[in-house]
Amino acid sequence: MRVTISGDDLAQVMGGSAVARRIELKVTFPVAGQCANIEGIGHDPLEAQPRHALYFDTPDLALNRAGLVVRALRIQGGRAETVVKLLSVAPSVIEAQLSGSDALVVEADSTPEGFVCAISVKGRCSGRDVQDVAAGAAPLRTLLSPEQCAYYDARAPAGITLESLTTLGPVLLFRTKRRSKVLDRRLVVEEWLHPDGAHVLELSTKCTLDECSQVSAQLRALLASHGLTASSDQATRTNAELDLLSAALR
Repeated sequence: MRVTISGDDLAQVMGGSAVARRIELKVTFPVAGQCANIEGIGHDPLEAQPRHALYFDTPDLALNRAGLVVRALRIQGGRAETVVKLLSVAPSVIEAQLSGSDALVVEADSTPEGFVCAISVKGRCSGRDVQDVAAGAAPLRTLLSPEQCAYYDARAPAGITLESLTTLGPVLLFRTKRRSKVLDRRLVVEEWLHPDGAHVLELSTKCTLDECSQVSAQLRALLASHGLTASSDQATRTNAELDLLSAALR
């Protein structure tokens, strides 16, 4: 279920937490019909860093239906990143979890209706480790930190262990980092290439809670100035990718 939170509610939930004073703010939009405009926000696929995203779920996506995502990103140069993420979380869930480890990151997707939030626990490993797991030569649990494993075990549906998950993907994406002179802040642009040929861009930056609403408006204004329109969120993008990857298994 997609849960939208107002800026005021987000500030109230997170305002008392020392853990989550900064959040990762994102806007997502399709590239279809807008390709000529994306270089205006500083994204050039030929100059971007290529990455491979691998998801881990059951063939029928039971994990995704529970709002939980396990993903590894292979990065050019032999590095990799991992994440265990709870998507589209309600204010009560954020409030309950922010008293935990400082490894928890709150991500907020800016939408016309408000913010759609996620909580993630991130980690790092090597690209070789990811390849070994994808090939079945190593268990998925070896990719994740003890904290990520504990987070997963506490929130996964009954009977769906890390050992029971299937590798889905890869999905190719291109990542660009730049400093926006207009916004005076660092921006990250990721272009995700869905298996059906669709392209989706995700524009993100880190900001403090106090800046959240203002920066959200600035990001949307930046897109609008280049003829781009934000229309989705990362949960929608992830769901679309997983549906396509799951269908390929059948």
